[in-house]
Amino acid sequence: MNRRASGQGTLVGVSTGSLARYPNGGDPVVLAGYLSDIEADAVEVLFYRGFHDDLERTARAFRSCGRPIRVVHAEKNLGTAFGSPDPAQVADGQRRFLEALWLAQQVGAQLVTLHLWDRPESDRNLARNFDALEPLLPRVRDAGMTVGLETIPCTVYNPVDNVRSALAHFGGLAAGCAVTLDLEFLGWHDCVERGVNGAFADLAGNDTSLPYNPLAAAREEQSMVLDVHVRDYDGQPFTAEGRRRYLDPGQGQLDFPAIFGALVADGFRGPFMYEGSHTPVSGAGGVSAINAVLANMRCWLADADRAAPPAAPGATLPTVTF
Repeated sequence: MNRRASGQGTLVGVSTGSLARYPNGGDPVVLAGYLSDIEADAVEVLFYRGFHDDLERTARAFRSCGRPIRVVHAEKNLGTAFGSPDPAQVADGQRRFLEALWLAQQVGAQLVTLHLWDRPESDRNLARNFDALEPLLPRVRDAGMTVGLETIPCTVYNPVDNVRSALAHFGGLAAGCAVTLDLEFLGWHDCVERGVNGAFADLAGNDTSLPYNPLAAAREEQSMVLDVHVRDYDGQPFTAEGRRRYLDPGQGQLDFPAIFGALVADGFRGPFMYEGSHTPVSGAGGVSAINAVLANMRCWLADADRAAPPAAPGATLPTVTF
């Protein structure tokens, strides 16, 4: 396996989901304004239902935000639609996915993150979810893009096995599918180590006869992880009232220096996307707290860079271009 060269920069990013808690944070123009104060190398735009009302306005806002948009995260409830026995609901989910794909094209992203399954059915009928995504993948490939299947919580199996099953079913990178790791959700299922340490590398098939190949060649011998969501976990994902708890990295049980070290040593350059709390705040001053988290992440990644084995003499280092 090719190793990354020590000292090469690693992308630290932020999800706009971390900013939506600020006043009017569901409005794309307001979100784009907040991004101007964020010290991030990359941005993941979380697609909100309201974006459908004026996609052109949404695209203009994020194109002018002054930060590179690397990822668009499709609406989080698409898995519910994809897994529905109602053809009309499936079709609606497919339409909404294609609008997220369009937005990604417009803002210069090359990865669309997807929750392939979701409650209430979760992963009880994964074949239905696969059937809903399959006809969309040619559109993804034609756009020169990739779908990042996220390791989200599930009911029957675990997120690593579910994503592996999906990758095997669709054909991996050659079919336009890769992996978005969510570290907190891996923690829910006690499979952080398995998800981080090469669990997807053997599925990185690359059919160069296809006219699509923007990322596969770069990661041909590496893990299929193209995006990592960064939140901590302490065994209690919900409050006593049933609300979601969001912990910043370093506040819980996850060993981020070790996790980042393993990913960097395996050739992953990022983006490492911080996903913060959704708890509303009264003003934009809290953006400085996000920058503090990003700075902490940079420190861990700098240590990981220094510890990463250098490339073997004569080896060709892969370059992932988003």
